[in-house]
Amino acid sequence: MILGFVLGCGLLACTSEESAPDPPGAPAEGVDGLIAALGGADRAALSAVLADGAVYVDAAGRAEGLDAIVAQRSAGEGPAWTRDAAIDEHHAVARTRVLRGAAGTAPELLFALRDDAASDRYRLVALLPAPPAEGTDEIVVKYQDAWNETDAAARAALLEDAWADDGHYVDPTAEGRGRAALSAIIDGFQASLPGAVIPATSGALEMHGIVHFTWAVVDASGATLTEGLDVGQRAADGRLELIAGFFGPLEAAAGE
Repeated sequence: MILGFVLGCGLLACTSEESAPDPPGAPAEGVDGLIAALGGADRAALSAVLADGAVYVDAAGRAEGLDAIVAQRSAGEGPAWTRDAAIDEHHAVARTRVLRGAAGTAPELLFALRDDAASDRYRLVALLPAPPAEGTDEIVVKYQDAWNETDAAARAALLEDAWADDGHYVDPTAEGRGRAALSAIIDGFQASLPGAVIPATSGALEMHGIVHFTWAVVDASGATLTEGLDVGQRAADGRLELIAGFFGPLEAAAGE
């Protein structure tokens, strides 16, 4: 749902001082290089694509730093990873789908965050299964509710509980840091589509400090305008310090 807010705002081209997109990000080869390095558990290749202190998360656990990431990946499945979808990249974030392990396994969402839009090194990488159909904790619900709250004071109270002081929000057309910036982005979304709401369309996946859920933008008539997903990261106190939104489904990989 958090992603939904971000995506809804971006789709509707809502604007604020923080909403201008950064220059184009790293080329697709950068994500493919990351996939190859992770799939092969190749220390030299990983050292070339990961930032110092990088974090990697998958179902096996959370690894911080090159040594821990190499160890976690070396203990994983053997077959090389295969990219199963196009790469969707904006600002300093990217998503795609990856197949790993034995044939017939379900594809997973690969989320990657670079140091900044000009960097070619990644500081957060997460390999995530599909989110559950239901089940969302109070903090994520408050974040989602903030996107649909039109009263400024009530929204501020929701964001105080759900959003970290310097929380970073980014979608294809908007970016902001802190509660005031996020609230301004939400204002832009609501002004662009009066009466529209962003309901969650899944529960929230929780995995080692990473959250993932899907959402939709529904207009005042009840028509669904678009769907999307969010990937987020929790701060030490449990509040959200990052939400990265993406619009629409992933396209098929080239040649498929």
